[in-house]
Amino acid sequence: MIDELRLLHFSADAQLGPQSSDLFVLRTCQRTLVLGFANRPEQIIDETDPVEDLKGSQAYSFLLETICGLKSQILGEYEIVSQFKQAYSEYTALEGRTTAIMQVLEKLFQDAKTVRSGHLLEIGSHTYSGLARKILLRHNPEQKGRVLIMGSGKLAEDTLKLLTRKFDVYLSARNFERVALLHDAYGIRPVEWFSSSLYREFPLVVNTIGPGQTLYQEDFFEAWHARHEIEKRAFVDLGSPCAIETQLASDHGVYRLDDVFKLQEELDMQKRIKLAQAQAAIETIVDQRLQKLKISLNVQDLELA
Repeated sequence: MIDELRLLHFSADAQLGPQSSDLFVLRTCQRTLVLGFANRPEQIIDETDPVEDLKGSQAYSFLLETICGLKSQILGEYEIVSQFKQAYSEYTALEGRTTAIMQVLEKLFQDAKTVRSGHLLEIGSHTYSGLARKILLRHNPEQKGRVLIMGSGKLAEDTLKLLTRKFDVYLSARNFERVALLHDAYGIRPVEWFSSSLYREFPLVVNTIGPGQTLYQEDFFEAWHARHEIEKRAFVDLGSPCAIETQLASDHGVYRLDDVFKLQEELDMQKRIKLAQAQAAIETIVDQRLQKLKISLNVQDLELA
């Protein structure tokens, strides 16, 4: 079955001919893929020529690399999985759908799960909020306790989305209406706006405000430093320009944007290593699929003899 595969890789805006249930078509913002068997996919070519024309194991490898995020601009991203599953769901609803194509896609989902679980966990896109969460986890790996988020904009909301499942999240901001909306949506607890005596009681703080002036000065950090153990405290300033003024640094649990960027570089290096391992795993899986196919064909030949 895999040796008869044919995959045409088009640009995202490709103009194609009429589609039918013996072809699986996936359109994303980066590409259009047309999957079928033998020469059938050629018949969909209209105004746009394919970027690539792949057959057999090369076609399956490309599909597996794509669903694992290795072909994406954001390496390792997971959104492509839901796009594949949505396209598969739509395909299975078609009359006259091809069982062989469904079987290939089902094997693809199984193999993608194997690759992702073995090599691609925790390497999704590195957002500011995601990086802040990783820093907090270094100081609080059990994901318990109180976190104060400063600000109520998009960055603050993205951050609290990541933290509310495990942490007890509090929010403080000038915009009281916005704080009320976030409280209703996510169950966060409001904290009186700019009350340093309350802020310093939180061992974990994420500032998302870039006010162009210093919000947190040395006296605040001296009090905060004295109240919390160094291993269990973290203040992450995502503000641009910087909102803090203190001699404390990452060694003391205080992180500025430069420290966040350094973490991203470390994670990118780890990501490249994991992606290389995932690539090797994909090659192994495809080889195993081909070996199973050869064994199956040999058994059929013996039975016919």
